[in-house]
Amino acid sequence: MIALQALWSEKKLPNFPLDSFQRKFKMKISEFQNWIEQIYGEKDRKRGLDKTFVWFIEEVGELARALHRNKPQELSEEFADCFAWLVTLANLSGINLEEAVRKYQKCCYKCGHVPCQCVEKNSQIG
Repeated sequence: MIALQALWSEKKLPNFPLDSFQRKFKMKISEFQNWIEQIYGEKDRKRGLDKTFVWFIEEVGELARALHRNKPQELSEEFADCFAWLVTLANLSGINLEEAVRKYQKCCYKCGHVPCQCVEKNSQIG
């Protein structure tokens, strides 16, 4: 925590409320989305949506490999990376993810039940 405070005082970190870190990264989706924008927004806009999507897919591939290896620390890192890149894509697309996920707020958005009672179609995967 002291290191983060020092970086803030030296203006090496974006202006984001330190109490969010003190809550051990417990933040709303919108807070995380704003945080990612502050850290990477300029670079992301220069890279553009298409190239950023390629980075996201690369991270999904790394997550797939981590799922296969089933190592908790590696899984945690890859899920975090995928989420951060997904948030970046939302930022570049002008999508507020906190609003977007409200479709899941009450129940399955397709069948209207909790738990979901949708019948899954046979998949070619597997």
